[in-house]
Amino acid sequence: MKCIAAVRDVFGPEFHWESAVHNWSAVCAGSIGAAALLLMEDADRLAAVLAKAERGMHCYLTGFGEDGACQEGLGYWNYGFGYFTYYADLLRKRSRGRLDWFASDKVRRIALFQQKCFLGGSAVANFSDSRPSGSIQPGLSDYLAGLYPEFQRPPARLRAAFTEDHCSRWAPAIRNLLWRSGEPAQSEWGPFFGYLPDAQWLIWRHAGPSCAFGFAAKGGHNAEPHNHNDLGQFMLYGDGEFFLADLGSGEYTKSYFGPERYTYDCNGSQGHSVPIVGGQYQAEGEDSRAVVEEAFADEAGAVFGVDLTQAYRYAGLESLRRALRWEMQGGLPSLALTDEYRFAGAPSSVVERFVTRVRPRLAGDRIELQGSGEQGLKLIIRYEGGMLSPEITRRMFMDHDGCEAEWYTIDLTVRKPEPSIRVAVTFEFEPNDEESGDRE
Repeated sequence: MKCIAAVRDVFGPEFHWESAVHNWSAVCAGSIGAAALLLMEDADRLAAVLAKAERGMHCYLTGFGEDGACQEGLGYWNYGFGYFTYYADLLRKRSRGRLDWFASDKVRRIALFQQKCFLGGSAVANFSDSRPSGSIQPGLSDYLAGLYPEFQRPPARLRAAFTEDHCSRWAPAIRNLLWRSGEPAQSEWGPFFGYLPDAQWLIWRHAGPSCAFGFAAKGGHNAEPHNHNDLGQFMLYGDGEFFLADLGSGEYTKSYFGPERYTYDCNGSQGHSVPIVGGQYQAEGEDSRAVVEEAFADEAGAVFGVDLTQAYRYAGLESLRRALRWEMQGGLPSLALTDEYRFAGAPSSVVERFVTRVRPRLAGDRIELQGSGEQGLKLIIRYEGGMLSPEITRRMFMDHDGCEAEWYTIDLTVRKPEPSIRVAVTFEFEPNDEESGDRE
């Protein structure tokens, strides 16, 4: 309805989405521009409409850094960049190639975001309001693959069904038919080891001999599009499931986008694998900002070091640095986490929180997460029991489909907080006991 209203009065007052630096400008301006290109015969009126549509597209692209990352996640990349592409295709054809958005290097990098954000199979690095499992629009993907040689055709099993779109949108539906190339798709995603410096996302994806593994971590700030308070958040994926997870998008309600947004566990830092300092969660706002000090990824592993001091408003906190080291050893990966705190005086409390959808089990000074994948992988969380007190809590939240979903917090509380604290936790994948023998 917002697009229809705009068509009726395109020369009237400016709509707020015309200058938006997120998906709204592309969806609304792209829809209006596409309709004008297909229906308007008066050249002067068409030029006036396109001038406004072009401004909306410029604003949309302003929301991206040079790394091309969509901070709103894969779903909004499909939505916003999809409508950008539908419009840009018609504009290029109507202008006989003289007006070509696809010649822009930035647009090319945005197009390549899809193949970078997957961690394996359908699993997505789902920071922000993004689902943990993603699908692709086959028409859009085939079209982009025809433009950019480095674009990876996604695995065919990830193609979205027509019924997946509850709004039954015509623009993607018709292009899923018209733009299908018939070219063979790869069976699985290829490897990706990279850092997206503008979004401050590190993503590592590799398919081993028996199963795929993925690791992702982020910095950024807490006023991003569809923001979650999640600086320092990370996720671990293996054997077809997330062992450490991001809850992703919850049920969209009025209060979800209002002042109560961060009381929702999926949005506030309480629902992410980040510390709780002096009983306080991360603060919202652009001033709550991470400083990435080290970021590197290659086939052997990844390193991500980030200063999280500005994320917290605890008065006595002088510094908080998180270091994540991900390594492949003997075909199975492991992660070493180190958090270093410095306070003006002893803090009231420090809690290391980790989020999972897999039921955890305490086993001495370690915690076990038994996977349900084909390989039966297990994640072992090791910590210093004399320093940290463990607690596992089962929780529920309303997911994006409005269904109650189960999740767990693993809290490791510092027993005797001091002005200087160094916490070390390791996460190690192990094969199932039937193949490896009982390691207890």
